Amino acid sequence: MQKNPCVVNGGVTLTHYLFDEKFVDSPDGREGGSEVNDPFSFATWPVTDAARDAMNAVKHTHDFSPLPAFDVNGDPIVPSQYDRLLKGAVVEVHFALTSWVFAGRSAKAMSIPLIREMLVISPPKPPVASPMKRKNVRDGPSTSPKKKIHA
Repeated sequence: MQKNPCVVNGGVTLTHYLFDEKFVDSPDGREGGSEVNDPFSFATWPVTDAARDAMNAVKHTHDFSPLPAFDVNGDPIVPSQYDRLLKGAVVEVHFALTSWVFAGRSAKAMSIPLIREMLVISPPKPPVASPMKRKNVRDGPSTSPKKKIHA
């Protein structure tokens, strides 16, 4: 029995292609998100310097395709907020299952679930303050001091 590469540890691994190849006669005229003020552009994507160099190398041949994610109000989530607003959130994922069958002596099939959009159903819970965090002495004691009883 062949293992399904989409299923990992009992869950499904979804795919999203961050870049789409530009076509020479593309009617939309997109420029790969080159606007500095556009939160969905190449310029504002939160990446390391090395990744930025790689992105800049392909921006004239590929369109930037950010993850289509939306918050509980239906507003788009910008790439700089993906980690904060998606990590730990309950989401509804719409995806298309793309499949290929390769003929031959040992016929094989491959399927890739491609994300179409993600909708946040329940936002992530706020982080819990660490009990090991130091207390500010100006806030006073955490418990009331016991009064001494004089006999």
